[in-house]
Amino acid sequence: METPDLPAGELTPIPDSWKTGFANTVEWRITSPLGLRNTPTTAWVRLNQALVEGETTSDLAATTALADLANGLGARLDPHEWTFLNTELTIHLFAPPRSSWIGLSCETSIGQDGIAMSAAVLHTPDGPVGRVTQNILVEKRPERVQA
Repeated sequence: METPDLPAGELTPIPDSWKTGFANTVEWRITSPLGLRNTPTTAWVRLNQALVEGETTSDLAATTALADLANGLGARLDPHEWTFLNTELTIHLFAPPRSSWIGLSCETSIGQDGIAMSAAVLHTPDGPVGRVTQNILVEKRPERVQA
């Protein structure tokens, strides 16, 4: 797989519905349109804070944390309406990640029963470094009662 270009310039804003939890600790450069069926979503991501306060986050640790974004990027579902429970996550690296920026080319397939699988190629600006796969349970969030 060819490595997508890491765009220079301003960071790409993520949809407001994604601005929750871990997603708020990430800088985003989304390079393909979100939400297109049968089209992988590609994004470059980087942590904007250390995983452990006061400690330097290695490129390997950052890659491991950022790989978990693949299921949400590829799912094309609003995280305020749906939950994505990772029941398993596997990362295979064939080269050490040597960049704070990690590219993810993601696809998620969801069955009618809510069982899903996500897969992504992991890139650095120098080329692919591995893959991530996730088995996922997707469920509709319960309706929230407004006070």
